[in-house]
Amino acid sequence: MAPRVVIAGLVAGWALAVASGFGDEKAPAAWGGDYPAFHMAGKIALDGRLAELYDFDVQESYEQGMPRDGLLPFLYPPFVAAFYAPLAMLPYRAAYALFTLIAFASIAASLVLLRPLSATIRRDPWLAGALVLAFYPMFRAVLGGQNTALTLLILCGMWRLLHDGRDVAAGLLLGVLAYKPQLLVPVAGVVLLAGRFRVATGAAASAVVLFVASGFLAGWDWPQKWMQMLGDYAGPDRRFNLHASISLGQLTDLYGWERGWMVLSGLLSLWVAWVALAKGKRDLPAVLAIGMTASLLIAPHALYYDAGIALPAMMLVADRGRPGEAAFFWVACASQVAAAALPASPLIFVLLALLVVVFGTIGTIGTIGKAGTRSVRIIGE
Repeated sequence: MAPRVVIAGLVAGWALAVASGFGDEKAPAAWGGDYPAFHMAGKIALDGRLAELYDFDVQESYEQGMPRDGLLPFLYPPFVAAFYAPLAMLPYRAAYALFTLIAFASIAASLVLLRPLSATIRRDPWLAGALVLAFYPMFRAVLGGQNTALTLLILCGMWRLLHDGRDVAAGLLLGVLAYKPQLLVPVAGVVLLAGRFRVATGAAASAVVLFVASGFLAGWDWPQKWMQMLGDYAGPDRRFNLHASISLGQLTDLYGWERGWMVLSGLLSLWVAWVALAKGKRDLPAVLAIGMTASLLIAPHALYYDAGIALPAMMLVADRGRPGEAAFFWVACASQVAAAALPASPLIFVLLALLVVVFGTIGTIGTIGKAGTRSVRIIGE
């Protein structure tokens, strides 16, 4: 009963916020979080002006009338703007409400996809749902109009397809993550190094299709414009998101180590690559969990709400007989609320610790029996 009450309370709170009109006034922190950027991009796509998508002046003109004081730039490829075009036909508030409903549906679908793979979800799906919705990074992502729930759905769908032996289909779905290449590249690399070579074919095919479609939509010079805009925004982004970033680069910037992100990310990438090569064929789920979590730290741009994709790693830890540690990580991620009083986001260290614990579970599978949860060694290890 309690998990259903939690879910109902979260949904009711969201509905009340949408209906109340609270926060309609312009403010640096917009009502709807980051959704003005996506709504603006959808409107640009509707007007057939995607060739101007990365012009800051054009973006700012389209954000006029939205509850945001100052430009919130759109940082994604053109095909993502096209995705938001149907939503942009609606008024801002209605579009935001519909998109958050899509996020709720994506979370539910992710749990359904992982259920055959997770004893934790099978044992109590309502509790799992409540924990995912109330997970601080995911909760903030949904309310903030971010797409973390869609990213989670893509990764869970890929995981399920790999489990079912449908590698090409898994790759095709993974390639949709091209809207966040900083996450796609590490995850695809892990799967490839784990010996699932056909996944790379599918991922490359769907990514190429999406990027070619972007060329038809926005002109063939869009990658150059996109990279230029990202370069122009990198400096202000590092300052503005000082306490929200969970990239290792945030730590090195803090201490003035100019090349530190490359060094630390390179070392972590080498470790993840070794894990994938050495353990991938024996324990792909753990290797996937490591790849998904490490991608957040390796990426040059990842914010705390992106940590929602670390949830499968926590469920895997619980499935393998360590529910206490999984609960610790779930709670520890709420420490982000104190990030402004700290030198950097505490989630950086939480995610590093999670990687260590997941690595320690390699070679085990969790089983749920009458006596509770226990771990057993994988046969043939």
